[in-house]
Amino acid sequence: MSRKTLAVLISFILLVSFAVFLVGNLNETKASSAVTLPTGVTVDLSSSGITIVNVTSGQSFVEQGFSVNLTATVDNTGSSATTFNLTFCANNFPLNTQTVTLAGQSSGAPYFDWNTTGFALGNYTLSAFAWSASEKTIVVYSYFVGGKILVTCPGDLTGHFKVDFRDLTAFVGAYIYYFRTGWCNPAADFCHTGKLNFLDVILFVAYYEEYYAGPTPFVTGGALTITLSVEKLTYSLGEPVNFTLSIKNTSKNTITIQRTASTFDFIVYNATGIMYRYSFGRVCPMWAMLYSLAPGASLAENFTWDQICNLIPCPSASPVAAGSNISVLPGSPPVFPASPGSYYIVGEALGMQTAPQEITIT
Repeated sequence: MSRKTLAVLISFILLVSFAVFLVGNLNETKASSAVTLPTGVTVDLSSSGITIVNVTSGQSFVEQGFSVNLTATVDNTGSSATTFNLTFCANNFPLNTQTVTLAGQSSGAPYFDWNTTGFALGNYTLSAFAWSASEKTIVVYSYFVGGKILVTCPGDLTGHFKVDFRDLTAFVGAYIYYFRTGWCNPAADFCHTGKLNFLDVILFVAYYEEYYAGPTPFVTGGALTITLSVEKLTYSLGEPVNFTLSIKNTSKNTITIQRTASTFDFIVYNATGIMYRYSFGRVCPMWAMLYSLAPGASLAENFTWDQICNLIPCPSASPVAAGSNISVLPGSPPVFPASPGSYYIVGEALGMQTAPQEITIT
């Protein structure tokens, strides 16, 4: 047992003996009336009467890998029932799309549980849009931007983007309160079992040590940055989209990361959802090496998206026609071509994500 682990366990035992339990409140994210529409999208309220009046989360922060409830409050001011699609987004990234039917002169509160596994640490702005689609057009009925929610590191029970003595105190409080009342604080339930036991203690100690061991993935708070740069913003249908992903050390110290053949990844999505993920169905060489980045140094890699969809379903496109020059490897997922419209590219590396880069295919 390491000295650091022993110190954490001793602190835990002392706090169990003397701490007063702490109960954390789940604060609902406050919504904002500010609206920023995606490029080229217009709102047509007159034809539907559908209006999104709020987008909220069940918590003000959520640990990476945990789930959080997102809810949209929607009004139908029309006289008849309306069926529409509702898409929840975080930082304009589509998370979930569901079909909703609201009776005339009524309100509803569709919701879903956002699993934050794979999402980078940081603040996310929540939004939602209601829309209807035909074979050729998409009509957005309403678009609403809500508040922010923090996706933080596992072990952060207080929402301050760290795992320190405050979280140790909060965990002990949650543990004691569970055995007194039976209520389980979901932020402390690292095993996702709906109860707290010694396995959660072991996991918290591991997260506590991992945070201070660093440097990744917790250098995402400022020491490392990831950027995406495309060669242009408009492409012809079928033209390869070339871009570069780069990690930079912005600190004054050398940072060592574990680099593999799959260090970088990226996704492409549009209004209907994710179309393409670089790593999906791809076999990468099994190697890993420690890679040092001096202060100000960068690690870059070039990528190409061939305007295809490799995720199923892909509702915005049609299957590859017979005789197409787009190949489908045996055992690989079916491949669909892109169609004209707006698309967003998001780069990923070491638990970080770039801001969405919008491109247009004509």
